[in-house]
Amino acid sequence: MMVHGQNIRITLLVAVILPCLAVATIRKYTIDDVFKFREEVRDMFQHAYDSYLHHAYPYDELRPLSCDGVDTWGSYSLTLIDALDTLAVIGNFSEFRRVVKILTKKQNFDANINVSVFETNIRIVGGLLSAHLLSHRAGVELEPGWPCNGPLLRLAEDVGKRLLPAFDTPTGMPYGTVNLRHGVPPGETTITCTAGIGTFILEFGTLSRLTGDPVYEEVAMNALHALRHYRSSIGLVGNHIDVATGKWTALDSGIGAGVDSYYEYLAKGAVLLQQPSLMKMFEESRAAIDRHLKKDDWHLWVTMTKGQVTLPVFQSLDAYWPGVLSIVGDISSGMKSLHNYHQVWKQFGFTPEFYNIPQAEVGTNREGYPLRPELAESVMYLSRATGDPFLLEVGVDILRSIQHSARTPCGYATIKDTRDHRQDNRMESFFLAETTKYLYLLFDPDNFIHNRGQHGSIVKTHWGECIMEAGGYVFNTEAHPFDAGALHCCSKTKDHPFILDLDSFRGETLHTHQKREDMKRRVDKLRREKEALEQKLKLLTEKKEAIVQLSKSLAAVANALPAPNLVLKESTPKSTPKSTPESTPKSSPNSTPKSTPKSTPKSTPKSKPKSKAKSKPKSTRTSDKGVEAIEHFNVGNGEIVEVKWYAHPGSEDVWNTDDESETEESDSESIDGGEEIGTNVFVTYQTEGKETKENVEDEDIIHSDEKLETAFESIPHFDRDGDHNEKVSATNEDKKNPSIVTKSPSSNYVKSAPALQEPPALPDVSGVSSLLEALDSLFTTQKKKENAPEKKPFDPQDLLTKIRYNPQYFVNSSWINAYECLSCDLQPFLQRWSMSGEFFTT
Repeated sequence: MMVHGQNIRITLLVAVILPCLAVATIRKYTIDDVFKFREEVRDMFQHAYDSYLHHAYPYDELRPLSCDGVDTWGSYSLTLIDALDTLAVIGNFSEFRRVVKILTKKQNFDANINVSVFETNIRIVGGLLSAHLLSHRAGVELEPGWPCNGPLLRLAEDVGKRLLPAFDTPTGMPYGTVNLRHGVPPGETTITCTAGIGTFILEFGTLSRLTGDPVYEEVAMNALHALRHYRSSIGLVGNHIDVATGKWTALDSGIGAGVDSYYEYLAKGAVLLQQPSLMKMFEESRAAIDRHLKKDDWHLWVTMTKGQVTLPVFQSLDAYWPGVLSIVGDISSGMKSLHNYHQVWKQFGFTPEFYNIPQAEVGTNREGYPLRPELAESVMYLSRATGDPFLLEVGVDILRSIQHSARTPCGYATIKDTRDHRQDNRMESFFLAETTKYLYLLFDPDNFIHNRGQHGSIVKTHWGECIMEAGGYVFNTEAHPFDAGALHCCSKTKDHPFILDLDSFRGETLHTHQKREDMKRRVDKLRREKEALEQKLKLLTEKKEAIVQLSKSLAAVANALPAPNLVLKESTPKSTPKSTPESTPKSSPNSTPKSTPKSTPKSTPKSKPKSKAKSKPKSTRTSDKGVEAIEHFNVGNGEIVEVKWYAHPGSEDVWNTDDESETEESDSESIDGGEEIGTNVFVTYQTEGKETKENVEDEDIIHSDEKLETAFESIPHFDRDGDHNEKVSATNEDKKNPSIVTKSPSSNYVKSAPALQEPPALPDVSGVSSLLEALDSLFTTQKKKENAPEKKPFDPQDLLTKIRYNPQYFVNSSWINAYECLSCDLQPFLQRWSMSGEFFTT
């Protein structure tokens, strides 16, 4: 019995000693060892980043097995934006500046694509804001007014504005999907996960503080308070909710997938924005979590209404929780949970998506590991708060597993099954944005991110100085760090809380910038139009000079001795009521009667109304005295072309069409002594026994020595040598549709006007019993179109007004009156963030 008792005591002694030995055997890492791990992580990041650039850019993500790219979340080079601030964290400032130049060439994110509101916010808005705040450290050339101004900030605000329509719901909780150009897609589901509602306050709060527009912070705060309003009677929230009605559609409550970042943003939002109300909401939620979800330092899934266990599993996403506990100062609870998670990692080499706690097995169909960062995140936070060497060992385990099983020639691959470490053909952008960043910071204790307030940069603003780069960086759920000090640079500091408005905002708003850029574009357009008009005026001046020269030349030729086959005669004076025989153009015997001009007296200009159906030439001139020349040319096949031209001192242009007359100002040019010279060239040609006469106007004649050649070139039917050109067939086709002949008796001019167009066909009314019904149907349809209300474009200020004053947002009645946007005064850094990384109120 005694022996047996001794055996028992020995067993107990061994059981007590072994854990102590395990603790005692934790390796002590020197600073050189730590730096070696840091450089290994740097190499890991560079290999994955270079592989993305070489094989996948500009696609969203890299496929490391096939060595190509794929668009996943929005087709906007997601990995490039997501990895940008990691470049600054590891000190690769030259590449950071190069990527910033690439991104800032983009004016906006206008695209007709549907995107996840949640993912676009944490990855794109968060990545742009973080890169904007790190631009000074990276040596980027800054615009005046930074950090309240800059191209990356404008891009972030542009994306934020495109996400705002999602928040225009009866409850203020956002839709899960939005179109970047058109807003919420038609038929979009109203079911959204809890994390997709409560994960905006960091990005949107930072946007409001830097841009001076309170709408972002207020819609994010409204969504958080709406979730709090709809929590269950035991203080828990479910997994999915209808944003239109506030009814829960998935009642499972946990801290993992679908819920995780909601709790994370309550704690981090309180730290970043100095909002005690958010910390109060977190403490309320944490009390319910510890009461109903926590079992032996694990956190299970339970019903949100009664707290009964529904899913006894650990999810890899749960691993963020110890890091959040370290932020609020509960280091002990965080370390206990972390030990549990590390045991799972040691069992499989990774943390599977689902781990069945009672059976210690991988969850069915949830056996993968997509290179998630949550465990490394918590290790980094706790290591910074405690300096415990055990946490370095956990980090080394994570590094070794990824290097051994996930590395490929083209990057790092998702682990498809943690039991056999098979790979999958995907590398999510968060591997570069989060996993490598947290590991690097774990092994780089001197990184500027870990600054505890010993040093910083003084930034001069409109109202004085503010301090940046003094530490206190708050990471969003995609590991994009926000400098808490920057949020106090863009607004006035008073002795009492205040509401930020545009009057007190120092920077340049996106709206102001867009107006300035639009004005620039308008000025450039006007300048180009002015140059074009000046060039056109120059050409017109040259043309005017050419016409004047032509007029002079024709006048000189007309007064010269007649050449062979050239008959000169005076034109009929304008005042003669009837045309004289001399003014009648010659025609062949085969001419039709219609080619003979009328000899009736000219009508009085106001005798009859103008007829809009008739066409008239731009210019037909008559004068009291002028010289007319006629020349005949044989163009072959028995066809004769008659070219008639005359020059005269012009007075005014008159156009008569049958019984219609119209007087218009002469456009002939004034020359010596103010006397006007006008020229008309008439061409008469015969085709198949039919005679046609056309006028060649001044505008068509450029050089006086080419007047006759120009006249012939204006005839579409013949070349001067008498050969038919390419337009003959088209002309013959036109004969099937005869032209209407219009005449000018005053100038003996015959012009072929285009034939009238056929009236448009009536609409098809087949199937309609009567014309009356057709007309009634047409009228009704038109009336509906006229009365249909136009879709009003989304206005963020309308949304802000709804949140503040619309009674339908009843959930706000409990907080909006007491809540003052951007209400915290600037406080000393050490009062906001402790040396151990904890948050404490003062």
